[in-house]
Amino acid sequence: VALAALTLGGNAQTVVFSDSCESWNTNTVPTPTKWMGSKTTIVADSVIRVTGSSPTTYDQSNAVKLLRHTSVNKRFTSQPFSITQGTFYQIKFYAQGKGDIMSGLWTGKSGSTSGYLNDGAYETVNNSTTSTSPWWVYTDYVMADTSNSAAELVFWIRNTISANNDLSLDKVTVTTAVPVIKSIYDIQYSTAVNGDSPEKNNFLTTTGVVTAKSTYGYFIQDGTGGWNGIYVDDRNNAPNVNLGDNITVTG
Repeated sequence: VALAALTLGGNAQTVVFSDSCESWNTNTVPTPTKWMGSKTTIVADSVIRVTGSSPTTYDQSNAVKLLRHTSVNKRFTSQPFSITQGTFYQIKFYAQGKGDIMSGLWTGKSGSTSGYLNDGAYETVNNSTTSTSPWWVYTDYVMADTSNSAAELVFWIRNTISANNDLSLDKVTVTTAVPVIKSIYDIQYSTAVNGDSPEKNNFLTTTGVVTAKSTYGYFIQDGTGGWNGIYVDDRNNAPNVNLGDNITVTG
């Protein structure tokens, strides 16, 4: 069971895609050359070149601004790159402005998701109203459900606010990621006042036995006593999980 619902940090390995929006084509409406892949649905007029230095841009001298002023999303996708079935990929990007964004992959595997992988959760970027707002870094993880030499990175965009400079992206990378194996106790036990795990922002794998389940997830446990159980929010796989199953989750 691959748990994609947690957006935690990890150990990055091979870079499979990287772009800081420095290269743009010379079309009538210019667009960044590493983007506007075949799964893109946002129109070129809503993809705006941003130029300048920090904090107008994050990495170098260009960024891309995306406009989508309704709650119905549009996709902004990359040019194709290769992915391998069973491999975890870290998606990392910097964002500025105001709007909702969700990242994932188009893997091309047929089925109910039409080849798209994401954790189903939008990040709400909510900076102040000027182009000098800070840039925020976001990280997501997905596990490729098939191999494909023409996969695409996908951003779903909605609810951008023009008064808050819409939503800009910069320094986007996709890398392979290798989780660290930890016990449930190591993840759960905390002395922090706010209860945060000592493994917060780490990319981990843990294993336990299913001791209870619900419609949208299940509890696993790897020992007795406190801190040895954890709830897994996994609505995709929960219907197929049974009490007593030995489950490995990654997130």
